[in-house]
Amino acid sequence: MFYASAEPIAGYRFAGDAPAADSAGNFPDMILNRGKANPDTPSKGVRLDEASFSSNYHIVLTNAFSVSVWVRPLAFGKKALERGWPNGMIVNSGSGYYDGWRLVVQEPERFRLVFEIGRAEGSVSITSATSLTPSIWHHVVATWAPIENSDFGRIRLYIDGNLEADSKEPVPSPLPPNAPLSVGYTDFGVGTLLMDIAELNIHDRALETTEIIRH
Repeated sequence: MFYASAEPIAGYRFAGDAPAADSAGNFPDMILNRGKANPDTPSKGVRLDEASFSSNYHIVLTNAFSVSVWVRPLAFGKKALERGWPNGMIVNSGSGYYDGWRLVVQEPERFRLVFEIGRAEGSVSITSATSLTPSIWHHVVATWAPIENSDFGRIRLYIDGNLEADSKEPVPSPLPPNAPLSVGYTDFGVGTLLMDIAELNIHDRALETTEIIRH
């Protein structure tokens, strides 16, 4: 069973190709605006490959924030244009490279999860210590929190309640996104991932480890 984190500023549940309404009531629905949902419908959520859900609103998160998602990766799909290796987008706000942020599953590390913060000179990223297990549901959380109220902070990445990566060094806050919040394939130099996705929650604070474990 999937649980929403306490008091998200945006919370989306996916079911087939139906629009996903924000349970917090703050932002527009996310709609299937690219491709079609995979006809192999999972028991929970929606199955995506060369498709994406997007809102028409740019959620700007430049203070502390958390992104949490329930996802089941299945296989890598189409490679990004002019890229010789497979990787797959889970969720992004903006390109995630020059602005905003993104969660990507990478090769050749075999289903290693990467969280990127977009910067003008290119992203800053952290990579999970372990791999996602294909065909298994995972609860993934990425956070950014400022250090001593400065413009710099630390990014962390959790899988199933375990801290998998920590920037340790200060990281600037993400630049405001130039593209809306999206789930699934949006290009930006990243290919497709055949995956099931059930929930997406956004917080305007960094979740504590105990909260992440509880959810």
